[in-house]
Amino acid sequence: MSQTFKCPNCGAPLKYDGGPDLTMECPYCKSPVIVPEELRGGAWGGAPPIAGTLDEVIQMAGPLAEIARLVRSGRKIEAVNLYRQTFNVGLQEAKVAVDKMERGEPVTMTSVTVERIAPGEPVVMTDVAVEPPDSGRIPATPIPSVQKNTGRAGWVWLLVIGVSLALGFLVFFLILLLQSRQSVFAPPAVSPTPPPPTPEYASAVLRFGGEGIGPGWFQDARSIAVDGAGHIYVAEYEGGHVQVFDPTGAFITQWSVGDAGRYIYDMTADRRGTVYVVAYGTILRVEGATGRLLGKLAPPDDHYWFDQVARMPDGGLLAMYEHDNLVRFDAEGRVVQVLHEVISSVTGESEPMRDLAVDGLGNIFIVGVFDPTIFKFTSEGRFVDRFGGEGDAPGQFRGSVDAIAVDHQGRIYAADSDGIKVFDTTGGYLDTIEVIGGSVRAMAFTDQNELFVVTAAQKVIKFRLNRP
Repeated sequence: MSQTFKCPNCGAPLKYDGGPDLTMECPYCKSPVIVPEELRGGAWGGAPPIAGTLDEVIQMAGPLAEIARLVRSGRKIEAVNLYRQTFNVGLQEAKVAVDKMERGEPVTMTSVTVERIAPGEPVVMTDVAVEPPDSGRIPATPIPSVQKNTGRAGWVWLLVIGVSLALGFLVFFLILLLQSRQSVFAPPAVSPTPPPPTPEYASAVLRFGGEGIGPGWFQDARSIAVDGAGHIYVAEYEGGHVQVFDPTGAFITQWSVGDAGRYIYDMTADRRGTVYVVAYGTILRVEGATGRLLGKLAPPDDHYWFDQVARMPDGGLLAMYEHDNLVRFDAEGRVVQVLHEVISSVTGESEPMRDLAVDGLGNIFIVGVFDPTIFKFTSEGRFVDRFGGEGDAPGQFRGSVDAIAVDHQGRIYAADSDGIKVFDTTGGYLDTIEVIGGSVRAMAFTDQNELFVVTAAQKVIKFRLNRP
């Protein structure tokens, strides 16, 4: 059966249809209102009211839960009004309490008087602390102090125990309610720190040169080499002209090989500063510091024309001979091995070599002029694998491969119009190094695993690898 009572905030008539709820919302002022005790059934779903102090304490559970819900949803004004009704306190005290609940601080309710234990025996409960949940821990509830009458101490102590249990249950109920969804007391969510960006594969740390005719400038540089002391040798294609720089790129000296009509096809240097220059089909041994000619490498027969050279791990030299043949020299310059038709024996088609490189184990890497595929052979010349090829997929090349090199980890570097593409020891694509300053014409690694390149824009660039 419906019953009516007035809203304590706006005075509007409210209709109550019964039930276990302790509060309802005024449809006129939208404020939460506590249903008068005489109109509702038991505090817990219509159960008979609990006599005495426990009844008063347990009845706080509903308003407290409603206050917490209002704070959690940002309706602080309504929470303050309900707090005032529930605990019969002033506006300022209610506002302070609600502000504490919003910040997640403990709220202490003092001087809650319960008078219906027995006629003439009031019990005053102080310091009833309500704390926000903390890692699932149920906060301790202080034992209330009790004003005793003479001759009734036993009943009072029983009352104290009952009140303490009831308060603990009330706090436990409130914690469960707050933890059922994200609580206003929970610390603000911390956004995860994004992982640091992956550094580029290599960084340009030195640039020098440019187009010109003076010392430190180039007209048509196509070859580069670095010796064990870090001296950098850059050769012009026409005229047999070589310039020497220190490790910082500062010009040191320059020298020439042969007459002015000589063409330099390739160049490499050993750790002692000896430079091997492939000039007009002949391999010349030159003292790098002075340009003094030390001799020539003997050809394998009367018909020869060397194009490219690479250092071997044992101090020897590997040279291209007659486009598709290889000649291997020992450290003294003697011929120890000749390999014929190296690429065509694999492909079945004539394919002149463009460039070659050797890793620390003596494995040989060759790229052809027309087929942008890298072929791998053992130091004895046995075919092992091939990778690359023309295309737009990762690890493929746009047009020709102009130069190749191998670092001290066995990774292979191949330059095309996109930059320098890097492969692991098995030919798997790793990354591409962007080169600003024109296409790469030649590459060389130092003993410190630094990469030097010379570009079509007549620039020398030094790259530091950002990966071990």
